Amino acid sequence: MDVHGIADIDLLAVDPNLQGRGIATTLNNFAFQRSQEASMAHVVVATADDPGHAPARRSYENAGFVPMPIQWTMQIIRLSSACDR
Repeated sequence: MDVHGIADIDLLAVDPNLQGRGIATTLNNFAFQRSQEASMAHVVVATADDPGHAPARRSYENAGFVPMPIQWTMQIIRLSSACDR
């Protein structure tokens, strides 16, 4: 949770053998409740779009999360050139 009123779910995982039993729903609802208690205005979660994350995406969409485009600004430096400075 941050000073901007945004709570972040860092990791929500359910054992594949236990998926489909409402565990993710319970975990999402718990996160929503705790976020409301802390006066957060939003909850965000990041997930990948590969097939392995499909169950997670499904649970987030079922909980009411809406996909949003995000543009990451990434920069890189080669360590050998940075160390030569």
